[in-house]
Amino acid sequence: MGTMAEHSRISLVFPEWKRIALFISVVGTAVVTILSIIIVTTTYLYWKPRNQLAQSFDLQKLERANADQDRVRFEEISSHFINALLSAEDPNFYTHNGIDYKRIRSAVWKNMRKNDISEGASTITGNLVRLAFAEELKQRLPSPLVNICLIQRVEDKLDKEQILELYSNRIYFGSGYYGIRAAAGGYFGKSPKSLSVSESAALAGMIRNPLYRSPRLYPESCRMTRDSILTLMQTYGYIDLETLKIAKRNPVVAVSEPGYRK
Repeated sequence: MGTMAEHSRISLVFPEWKRIALFISVVGTAVVTILSIIIVTTTYLYWKPRNQLAQSFDLQKLERANADQDRVRFEEISSHFINALLSAEDPNFYTHNGIDYKRIRSAVWKNMRKNDISEGASTITGNLVRLAFAEELKQRLPSPLVNICLIQRVEDKLDKEQILELYSNRIYFGSGYYGIRAAAGGYFGKSPKSLSVSESAALAGMIRNPLYRSPRLYPESCRMTRDSILTLMQTYGYIDLETLKIAKRNPVVAVSEPGYRK
């Protein structure tokens, strides 16, 4: 009788549904803990060799690639071009660490809504890495994680102005023009420092499609892209509305004989 009474008291204090809930909670906690350990371990084992590979890339190649070219220093590049470049390619350049997660989320959402992949979220640092290490990335365990680790290394080693300088000297602008000096002289007969707002936007617009946005071969396509980038520059506060209107009225005219004036 005493045992039955005691059992009854326990049942009243700790009913069946609570014991089931406690059992589920304990089992659930154990399962989550085990899964977390598996995920962390797997992530580490996946990440470690790729991070080690990223550490093995020689970042001095960023400098050596331009050793035989007439390299332009950051202070020798028009601020209009830098602003156009940032507006067109990487508006959050100065606030992210090489990976623009905010822009990635936005691009994914926009692509899902449009059911395509027209929106991108690459960064200038990421583009520089791909240009500098294209062959190595193809040959040595291609992986998005290797790219990310390498981008982080570049961001840790170089300041933002150095990254912009190196990238500006590597961009292909079509017609055999590599780098901002060749493009400014080849298309507009100017030094990079002398580029106007309109010319800077035109060159920045050529980066993603240097052939069909060439001011010499496809001036109308070049003008339309230039106008889009000028609008972005005004949106991001690099130029005012009056400058935007004046720049859009300027025609895009490439020189017939490549060269530049200091």
